[in-house]
Amino acid sequence: MKNNTALHLPKIDIMRAIAIMVVFMVHAFNCLVPNYEINTYGANHLLDVSSAKSIFLNLNPFAFGWSSIHLFLLISGFGIHLGYLRNPESFSIRSFFSKRFWRVYPPYLLILIFMCVFRRGIVYYFFTKEGMIDFTSHLFLVNNLSDSTFFTINGTFWCIAAEVQLYLLYPLFRYSLKKTGVSKTFLWILGISVLGQVIGIFTDNFGTEHAFDWSVIKFWFVWAGGALLAEKYHHNKSIFNNLGGMYSILFLILLTVSKYFSYTQYFQTYLATFMWLAFFEWFINTGKIKGTGLFSKIAITIGLCSYSIYLLHLPYLRQLLPLFSINPYPDHTGIVRYMNMIIEPLVAFGVIFLISYTLYVFVEQKSISIGRERRKKGKF
Repeated sequence: MKNNTALHLPKIDIMRAIAIMVVFMVHAFNCLVPNYEINTYGANHLLDVSSAKSIFLNLNPFAFGWSSIHLFLLISGFGIHLGYLRNPESFSIRSFFSKRFWRVYPPYLLILIFMCVFRRGIVYYFFTKEGMIDFTSHLFLVNNLSDSTFFTINGTFWCIAAEVQLYLLYPLFRYSLKKTGVSKTFLWILGISVLGQVIGIFTDNFGTEHAFDWSVIKFWFVWAGGALLAEKYHHNKSIFNNLGGMYSILFLILLTVSKYFSYTQYFQTYLATFMWLAFFEWFINTGKIKGTGLFSKIAITIGLCSYSIYLLHLPYLRQLLPLFSINPYPDHTGIVRYMNMIIEPLVAFGVIFLISYTLYVFVEQKSISIGRERRKKGKF
């Protein structure tokens, strides 16, 4: 294993491309095949596998697409912590939050306002009580704290709010590193997550299915896992004894098996996290992927635009997909239907990518540049 000291790792952008493509395809299949992931358990608490359709819907790769969020959080923890490991003297809370703000918030705010105006309209969001609560919770990135605002405006915005809240915990993470080291820090954060999961099981998530089940406290360990990997990578060490690829396959098998039992579904997030963490470690250390070929360059470009793609793609996907159908009739069957399930998402992704690339160049990059200049002048 070689310690890569480059300031920017192209493989990280490829990882982002993998994550955003999985997210996009999962959402596309949700539109094309509503309720395609059907968790049907019988009285014996076992998954219904009585038909080929049930097996496919529950065990196809996209039935595990929810885990791509874990990959995004691992990448975030890895990238942010590795940057400060390489420049430990440069860390300041003011500079840290300035970088995160200018990187995340201006593009988010632009898309938030756009979607409020063109989805339900400014009358609802600015002149009704429910709309004002909804908009305000998104404006201050706390929409993920309540089920009533969790998936509104844009179903992907909850993860942006969770990400920002994880940034707030980074100073505490660094303080714990100094006191106990990275491994013990990761373990106690993992312990908090497991405790939260157990409490959720016995309290029915306090009646908040999404806000509690996908809470920052329970997902902090995922972000911390990325930071743990950054520590190991920076010091030329390994979490999985240089067997990340094999461990990734093992955790994938365990994740698949766990879906067969209803009572193990609560802990699938841990199997998914360790699966992606093992894959991540293998990927950044393998010499088989150079990041210089044509497909790698395309993936890197997609990865660079992944944040804009994530912000833009979901709300209009259901309306966009039928525009690229090779058969305009809704009752088509057979091979045409299956071809559409491939062609529609790919063409729709191309359109969204072009829009996202424009947003990346003229909004994301501009915002980052403004933030950099302000920090040079001693401003936030």
